[in-house]
Amino acid sequence: MHKFFAWIGEFSVRFRWAIVAFWIAALTGAIFAMINGHSLTSVSQSDNSSFLPDKAPSQHAIKLSEVLQPKNTQSIPIIVANKNGLTAKDNAAIAALIAKVSKIDKVTDAVIAPGGNANAQIINVQVTGIKNGPSSQKDYETLVKALRSSITATENSSVTPHDSGFEAHVIGAIADEVDNAAKSGNNNTQIEIFSFVLILLILFLIYRSILAPFVTLLPAAAVAIIAQPVTAVAAENGLKVSALATILMSVLVLGAGTDYGLFLVFRVREEVEAGRSPRNAVAYSVAKVGESVAFSAGTVIAALLSLLVASFGMYKTLGAPLAIGIVLMLLAGLTLTPALLAILGPSAFWRPRTWKHRLIFLAVGVVAGLLSGVAGAVVPSGWVRTLFSVILGIPAGVALALFVMSLIWWLLDVIGAKIGGRGPKISWGRISAAVVQKPVPVLLVGVVLFSALASFTFGFKASGFGDGASAPTGTDSAVGEALQKQYFQGRTGDQTTVIMVFKQDVWTDGSVIKDAKDALAAHTEAFTSVSSPLDLGAKQLSPAVLPLLKAGTPIPGLTPVVEDSLRKALAHSISADGHTVFFAANLTAGDPSKTAALDATPTIRNAVNAVAGKVGAADSGVIGMSTAVYDISHISSDDLKKVVPIAIVVIGLLLMIVMRSVVAPLYLIVSVGLSYLAALGTAVLVFMTIGGEPGLVFFLPFMMFIFLLALGEDYNILVMTRIREEAHHKPLKEAVRDALSATGTTVTSAGLVLAATFSVFAVVGGSGGGSQIRDLGVGMVVGILMDTFLVRTLLVPSTVILLGKWNWWPSKFSHDHQKEVVVPSGAELAD
Repeated sequence: MHKFFAWIGEFSVRFRWAIVAFWIAALTGAIFAMINGHSLTSVSQSDNSSFLPDKAPSQHAIKLSEVLQPKNTQSIPIIVANKNGLTAKDNAAIAALIAKVSKIDKVTDAVIAPGGNANAQIINVQVTGIKNGPSSQKDYETLVKALRSSITATENSSVTPHDSGFEAHVIGAIADEVDNAAKSGNNNTQIEIFSFVLILLILFLIYRSILAPFVTLLPAAAVAIIAQPVTAVAAENGLKVSALATILMSVLVLGAGTDYGLFLVFRVREEVEAGRSPRNAVAYSVAKVGESVAFSAGTVIAALLSLLVASFGMYKTLGAPLAIGIVLMLLAGLTLTPALLAILGPSAFWRPRTWKHRLIFLAVGVVAGLLSGVAGAVVPSGWVRTLFSVILGIPAGVALALFVMSLIWWLLDVIGAKIGGRGPKISWGRISAAVVQKPVPVLLVGVVLFSALASFTFGFKASGFGDGASAPTGTDSAVGEALQKQYFQGRTGDQTTVIMVFKQDVWTDGSVIKDAKDALAAHTEAFTSVSSPLDLGAKQLSPAVLPLLKAGTPIPGLTPVVEDSLRKALAHSISADGHTVFFAANLTAGDPSKTAALDATPTIRNAVNAVAGKVGAADSGVIGMSTAVYDISHISSDDLKKVVPIAIVVIGLLLMIVMRSVVAPLYLIVSVGLSYLAALGTAVLVFMTIGGEPGLVFFLPFMMFIFLLALGEDYNILVMTRIREEAHHKPLKEAVRDALSATGTTVTSAGLVLAATFSVFAVVGGSGGGSQIRDLGVGMVVGILMDTFLVRTLLVPSTVILLGKWNWWPSKFSHDHQKEVVVPSGAELAD
């Protein structure tokens, strides 16, 4: 295997220019593909409830509803309101709006929903012909845009003028999805930019050189862009993509990719400092570190692909897209990064060591900045001014940033000299020496600390979607939902619907509708109020009217227009055969998107089942946000039990191959499990015990385990392969000390970078995705930092010392059994 990676190193050095040209061409093609619409956002699917398996009670209820709400048919609500009360003019405007939206493509009907009041009404717009898939998001965007255009036309109409205070907004799940997709696109861009800048700053501080940070980060940044259209094209050809993948793709690729770059760049710098020629150092480093990079990526890919066996669609459609990103990152890490290092040679590690260099940076930045200012004042506005600003502004910013960074490096050198050494390698040498001398106390303290934090996981509780399910602040749908909360309970997109399938035809005998409504309303532990199809605002229809409406017989006291509107409205709540009826319910637990409503799901379902038995219904079900999230949460827990063993077995096999051991992988996986439980317990402690939140997002335990298991093993592989390498020539204690001294900086640097990307994910992504993204981001940051600074660099080395030769069982461990890989010299690799 070492020979294979030695060959890759030689290939990457020899054909360095061709490799760089290939990746530049791939990046250019990816950018053009994204411009032409092949983006992850356009192919993602964000309706979590639609990903439930058929066995879920929510899915059974959806099947019951299909007689009234066929597949590929959705209802998009429009709220119309007037704070001063709806007037006759307003009602005329509403009628005009209904006429306009009815003419929109894919709209089959538009009717006023039951349950309105004096200030507000809901228009349910029925649409059909939109299938789940890559094109659905574009169809939704087109449809919502057309609906909003109709609203604008109605509000500005002089033919049917409305009174002052009248307003209308598109609301509900589809409008939220469209607005969140637009917001998500902005958030993704912000996550990429902020992550890139933050990682670059960390790398500048770590390397204290000019070009090494770019060599480490640029391959990951390029892959983060390339992976999106590649995955989008795969989605257009059948691959399903979870909406969460659109946010996690950049975070995972930038974080993991930078880690792989750190593994290689640190080793190249070490070999150059040891006396190897630059190109020979690159080839030799790929031979030594390439295996660690490949198996590190392999563990991540294996963990992601294990999600394919999950029942919940969000997990099943998350693993493959992210795995594509990691595969591309592995290819770039083994080819593009070595090629760049071979091209740059010693200049990759050059740093401004003199004040002359620093003053040059300052002068370039000041001059370029002044010229940019002059150009902005003199050059006419338009693209020419923009071009001058870019040409002069970028060098100014970069030069001034390098000047500031060089000052920081100088201060770090001064501080390091004052305390008796410079650089983290010295401190890790001391730490490694302490670990080697006292492995038992180090291991015991670590296990006790982690176990104490892990104990808080018993308090974990899944929460509702809360504000994470709402539309982004300031959007049209958010304004509409504020009106919905003002005039109705909850959000229309989250309305709880009770479905009753009666044995008799209610068009002929509608008395059972009133009986069912009264029985449901009597269950005050579940419902505060219940509306039936016979309830039209303040008016209540008599069941005796239903046969007349069914037959088309004129009803005394009602005009033909009102009759027609009433008939249409009832057609959406009573099936044509008269057996299936919809009831709208307000929950005693409150907002259906909150945790209290989720917890009340068993009570709600028990009440519905009891009423169904009492009125003799053949079947029943409940559709709503709370019931869907309840099922999602329980299925997520079942998936955790199913996916985790598979991920552990596959990753364990990979570790056995790279470690040439059966024993080492066992405690390496246990160490990751312990840090995972401690991180999850810390999240529970911070947000629930201290913060007082009712629960955490349902997918937090699942996602944290998969990512921490995969990413944590990256550092395990790097540390353990270096220990094994050193132990070929030294006693084990000395090998552990030297290996930890050599890799401690790499591991901590990689951990800081990965934690930084997830912190950006938590802050920026959380601002648009609510507490769900924040919970996952913070949990990952805590887990990564614990894993980096405690588990990988303290607990694992302590365990290695205590086990001694048993670490490598059953392989025979001796320098006689494994020879060094001979890599051609730098002269032989040169063109």
